[in-house]
Amino acid sequence: MVIISQTKKEEYGGFQSLEIIRVKDILNCPVVLTNQNTSDFTYNTNQTNDAIITPVGETINLIGTPKKTAGGILYTIKGGFEVMYLDVAVDNLLQDYQEENIIIKAYTNNKSFLIYGSLEFPLTFNYSIQHAKKIETTSKYICSIIGETPQKPVLAKV
Repeated sequence: MVIISQTKKEEYGGFQSLEIIRVKDILNCPVVLTNQNTSDFTYNTNQTNDAIITPVGETINLIGTPKKTAGGILYTIKGGFEVMYLDVAVDNLLQDYQEENIIIKAYTNNKSFLIYGSLEFPLTFNYSIQHAKKIETTSKYICSIIGETPQKPVLAKV
């Protein structure tokens, strides 16, 4: 029997930051990504191909909903986040990711991260601009992430 003790553990909710990784920048990814082999997941990072959105705070929403199919369990990944100001450099960056095959690495506030998507089953990124109607309201980017994968989001420690 395994006993899971939840005493004296304080966990913080939400996400701290979000990393958008293009599939074409992945150097190595196991066919089946698991909690145990996340260290085998490597990708090229430099200033032109890696986007880290921080802080994402309460604007982020990522859900991996399981659905039983004839082929097994299929996870529908839906989510998104907001970037709270309009800027040409940010717009150019988001445009570069538009309709790209991506993987999302979402960092929690508890020194762990979740990986959504995989090399074989990537996600898609889209965005739009929501203009403010009132002078005191902020215009912002609304970013969406969607996809389907036969594996659950993977959890690992930083």
